[in-house]
Amino acid sequence: MTGTDATRNVIAGTAIVTLCLSAAIYFPLFGFISFLMLPLPILFYRIKLGRSPAGLISAVSLIIIAVISGGWKPDIWLMFGMLGQGFLLGEFVEKNFPIEKTIAYSSGAILLAGTFLLIVIGNLAGSGGLDVLSTYLRMNLEMTATVYRQLDMPEENIRLLTDSLDQIHYVLLRIMPA
Repeated sequence: MTGTDATRNVIAGTAIVTLCLSAAIYFPLFGFISFLMLPLPILFYRIKLGRSPAGLISAVSLIIIAVISGGWKPDIWLMFGMLGQGFLLGEFVEKNFPIEKTIAYSSGAILLAGTFLLIVIGNLAGSGGLDVLSTYLRMNLEMTATVYRQLDMPEENIRLLTDSLDQIHYVLLRIMPA
């Protein structure tokens, strides 16, 4: 592959990943699906282009999204984890690991890194990691209720959701580690 082909692939990869990241942030329903698909383009570019170009694609895409969305928000850290998952999957696939080890090792590494980051962020915020997670979850539940209002959902459904936010928050916080 020539230098211009590699540059063209890096630019295309950055555009695709940034588009997926944007969809994950700005489109409530489609965004969830886009968020779950984030590892795939990085896996592809990691295998096709190698370690450095795939890392560059991930880094530049995350920086673009951070600038567009106004800073390093919790969503961006979650996206960093998803892109890291794709990158690690590519690493283990390239090393010809069995599929079980590929998924287990990459998932374990991302889980450990995420737990460590949650503890560090919680300590920097002056609270525990669980408090940071609880606040983030509460904020997203309230944003969901706001989106339902904007979609002109029936008022009784919105009222049912807002009246149940505490119970939903309680249950989600308990099952979140799973």
